[in-house]
Amino acid sequence: MKTLAKLPKVTQLLLFLFLISVASSCKEEEKNKGSYLGSSQRDDISKLITETDIRTIFDLNKDIEIEHKEKKSAISSFDWKMPSEHKLFYGVKLNFARGDRRSASEIEKIWEFQNEKVYKKNGFQEVSGVGDIATWSKIGGGQLRVSNNGYIFFVSFFVTPNKDNPLSTDEMIDKTTALAQQVVKKM
Repeated sequence: MKTLAKLPKVTQLLLFLFLISVASSCKEEEKNKGSYLGSSQRDDISKLITETDIRTIFDLNKDIEIEHKEKKSAISSFDWKMPSEHKLFYGVKLNFARGDRRSASEIEKIWEFQNEKVYKKNGFQEVSGVGDIATWSKIGGGQLRVSNNGYIFFVSFFVTPNKDNPLSTDEMIDKTTALAQQVVKKM
């Protein structure tokens, strides 16, 4: 069996490049550990909003079937349909911005950047009564973005088909705010 020193220089170079690429991919994997599709993974994601919270806030009786899904401890979602003349499908999603707990100045920079680059185009408005700061926008049907205690999280709410949504914007804000208050309380 040949020793490493006896291998041709080209083979040594290829082996070296292979080892470097493996090492850097492991480093990249470690850097992204704890995130999924841009969302931070949390062990408690399914406990922050529960089926009971959904039933209470949306005034749903036990006959309404709610499907709960958790994706890689990063996204918790609830889906249900309402019996009516229009087939209306409702959905709520909770996810946290990627990254660990941040300082107030880091949150402020991120918040302003997001306002300028994303939310300004989507009709955002300030919302009071939840977290350190919160805004509502029309992203994905409706999204409440909340900063609380160094974390940024999102409660998204949509009804499809959107044209048949029986809820006003104010009602959607009230419901997502109530859900976000549960998240803040349980964090």
